[in-house]
Amino acid sequence: MKTVEKAKVLLIETDYTQLPDVNLQNKSDFTTYRYILRGIIQSYQANGQDMDESNIPVQPEPVWAFPE
Repeated sequence: MKTVEKAKVLLIETDYTQLPDVNLQNKSDFTTYRYILRGIIQSYQANGQDMDESNIPVQPEPVWAFPE
């Protein structure tokens, strides 16, 4: 799988983290992660060259915030 294709899949898989009713303590980690993935996709679209897969960051683990 191309890096850009993998980035698109990972972006879709983490869409849920940005919904307003999802209570994550580390929502900002996912926001940053998704920003980097979009950068990989945009770079590919701009120059047509795929990146090395090592440019894909490690997905953060969700830390759920449950109301007390």
